Amino acid sequence: MIGGGNARSRVAAAVIAGHSSAGGGRGYSAPIAAPLGALRLDYAHYNPVALLLKDKGWVEEEFGKTGTKVEWVLSLGSNKALEFLNGSVADFGSSAGSAALMANANGNPIKAVYIYSQPEWAALVNAR
Repeated sequence: MIGGGNARSRVAAAVIAGHSSAGGGRGYSAPIAAPLGALRLDYAHYNPVALLLKDKGWVEEEFGKTGTKVEWVLSLGSNKALEFLNGSVADFGSSAGSAALMANANGNPIKAVYIYSQPEWAALVNAR
């Protein structure tokens, strides 16, 4: 877990799994790595977790402790997020499951580190 044991730290740690620099003595050992210079994260209007993290500044707060700069990249759909990952524009991205499956099947080397699923179905209608 990154930082303390509060909910904010747990959310940041879950989303940015694998980039903590130390295990923090919580019963597991994480590889010790040099601090990152920058962490590039995708955010999208359809991804409430990324919107919350960006709005609250929790990722910047946690990674700022080691001097890591956080950069947010807006993607306008799963296809763009996957393009950004494949082109090294973003280090972490958000995507629909089917788009990620197709990208992986087509040779895009992506890895799921966090999955959030709470679909909200809506219909836009009008009375003619």
